Amino acid sequence: MDGVNSNNGVNGVPRDDAENQTPNIPPGFHRPRSSRTIPDIRGRANSDAASSAADSQRRIRNQFIRQPGLANQSLCGKCRKLDLTAEKFVVQHHGRDHQDIPDPHQQQHNSLRSRSIISGSGNFELGTFTELEQKRTFCPFCRLVFNSATGLKRAKLLSIGPSREAVEELDFETAVCYASWQIDGRIIVRDGEVDVETRARTRRIRIHWKGGGFQDSFLILIPPPAWASGGLFLGRYIGSARHNGAVAKSWVDLCCESHGSTCRIEQGEDFHHMRTRPYFGVIDVENMCLTPLPENERYIALSYTWGDAKVYKTTLKNVAQHRKHRGLEAFRHELPQTISDAIDLVKRLGERYLWVDALCIIQEPEFSKSWELNSKIMDAVYGNAFLTICAADGDSAAAGLVGLSGNRRVEQAFEDYAPGVRLMVAHLGETYIEDSAWNKRAWTFQERLLSRRCLIFTQGRMYFQCRSTTMSEDIFSEDAEAGWSLDLLNAPLQRMRDVHERPLRVYQTSVPMYTDRILGRPDDIMAAFYGIGKTISTALGGHLLWYIRDAFGILRLVWDSERDNVPNGVVQRKLRGYKKPQYPKENVTYDNYGRIIPEKYNSLRRDTFDLTLPEYPYSVSVNPPGTPVDPQMSDLRFLQFWTWSAFLRLERRYGSSSMASSLGRNSVRVGISDCKGDWCGTVVLDYGWINRQDARKAHEFIALSDARAFDEKEEHDDWTFYIPISREQSEWDLYFVMLVEKEGDVSRRVGIGKVFKQAFFNSFAPGKDWREFILE
Repeated sequence: MDGVNSNNGVNGVPRDDAENQTPNIPPGFHRPRSSRTIPDIRGRANSDAASSAADSQRRIRNQFIRQPGLANQSLCGKCRKLDLTAEKFVVQHHGRDHQDIPDPHQQQHNSLRSRSIISGSGNFELGTFTELEQKRTFCPFCRLVFNSATGLKRAKLLSIGPSREAVEELDFETAVCYASWQIDGRIIVRDGEVDVETRARTRRIRIHWKGGGFQDSFLILIPPPAWASGGLFLGRYIGSARHNGAVAKSWVDLCCESHGSTCRIEQGEDFHHMRTRPYFGVIDVENMCLTPLPENERYIALSYTWGDAKVYKTTLKNVAQHRKHRGLEAFRHELPQTISDAIDLVKRLGERYLWVDALCIIQEPEFSKSWELNSKIMDAVYGNAFLTICAADGDSAAAGLVGLSGNRRVEQAFEDYAPGVRLMVAHLGETYIEDSAWNKRAWTFQERLLSRRCLIFTQGRMYFQCRSTTMSEDIFSEDAEAGWSLDLLNAPLQRMRDVHERPLRVYQTSVPMYTDRILGRPDDIMAAFYGIGKTISTALGGHLLWYIRDAFGILRLVWDSERDNVPNGVVQRKLRGYKKPQYPKENVTYDNYGRIIPEKYNSLRRDTFDLTLPEYPYSVSVNPPGTPVDPQMSDLRFLQFWTWSAFLRLERRYGSSSMASSLGRNSVRVGISDCKGDWCGTVVLDYGWINRQDARKAHEFIALSDARAFDEKEEHDDWTFYIPISREQSEWDLYFVMLVEKEGDVSRRVGIGKVFKQAFFNSFAPGKDWREFILE
């Protein structure tokens, strides 16, 4: 059965009619700029298939219409307190001109502040596994949460075997479930091909457990019909696989047309060298033969696992036959299903050339150097492929690409929380991919990592990933503006975006991931990493000796599991302050202290001042560093400077009493939220001061310096993806900030904290501003 949707009713009685509800449509969700629905994009590939797919989507949606009014009434008391509405899954955007930014004293309609689940400030406890199992008979939200875990639980139990001791270790009956908000999809604001910035678009509810061995899952809103043209990053029903060839083509076309240089394949010298080598060839799927890749032509690569399947392959004996026109046709029935499906898919995508190792490389390394020579150009093979098809279904090449089969079975769990609020369970694509046999194979690690675009088939589903975004069958993501979303979390393609800026980080994360994988032949351990090693060594500007960079050989050999052991002298040199070089670099700006001023700040005012003190009302005297102190002018207790200012709110419910007490009797750490209601940082304040404040008021924060990261005490809750990268990847994305109060032109310190730099763009009125301050 193709496209099965799972929704367990109460005694077979259907619930509210989400189809007939018309909730408020969030700004920007009525007709988003450059938005294209899935039928529109499919139409570019196959208009008949697009029409049929759209009809299928409507039939699936109409099949599950509920009677209105019953879902919310049957919620348990705890779930009712969540007070979920459709609008709360959407991040309201306020223009950079700040004309539509709300007043600091006004409460926003969709603010997270009134919710029991608060963005970034703790988790809402839903109950134990046993409690959810009992309440699922009448509460639709508990049922949805329970269903989000049971499939993963069964998979976990099966993976550990029948041992009673192993099952008891999971102790899933007493596992406690929590819910929290996380920021999800981002849209990209572009100037031509240049990405100017990203803006948050949607939120998801993260479901996670303490104990039980469960993996995370997410609850995503299925947009009401009134939002049909604006459901970007929200959920949808999975339709028939018969149209997935056209869908895949639409995804690839969208990437080519919209993502510019980030995903563009620049075929340089390595590609032209590879193309002209006598040992490199491809399959011509039209003429069904092996052939050299013609000049100015592109090709698709296949990444798969052989497993236990009998794989037909090219040898010295049959290579001449395979080179003949239609030479592979006679052996088509001997090809494993995965390779056969890949050939058909290449045709459906409108492409002609396919690279498959079993057929394009002579598979006799003991008799031919073809295998060895090809193994050393894997970075070029996958890095220059127009698209890589990743076959992660099943355990062998016999599994095929199930996402193209009309016989596939895909289940979706969804429930109606309230009229117009239909939620579905979603798991990250990596959750499905990481457990596949394909993902455990050492060779596939570099095949995926080096690719620019991947079309991934796993557990009957189809995903598209590139270095800009991800697209899937169950999430609306077909939009030229679509950027990062949680579905890209841990995606290997994202790691390679940093290889030229952070090659050591890519190296340090790649090695442990690779060494955890399985090799069919232990002797291949170097060859299967060769492409990645070559790419990293090029970015480092050196060579790798046994995959340790020669320039850092000693340091690499003495590293430990926590951090690098760096000689003390290296650290000490960093603490000696700044000194302007004797021969400054061209086109580099330095301040009076020798610090480099980033180009984007060159135009900002820094060295002249307008504000004056009542005691000295006429001007501000500025002495360069090193100027002797005027004996007639005693040092003042004021500091005058320019910096960024933003207005943000305090979230008193952040943190626990135990954390507050750890800061001392009179101090408390509280959360900071932006104009959208999302948590963005913390600040330590006097307990008495905060109790005197109006909770609706926004306070002024000023940036003191860059901050590297939140420490464990400052962010003891979950990473909410306020910025579109994982916590491990985040460095220097924060400001040290000071909360200030003003009396006239003089500001006074109230508290010190850390805030995401991005939060300054989400300031309450008057918005992010470069301002002059006198700090007492």
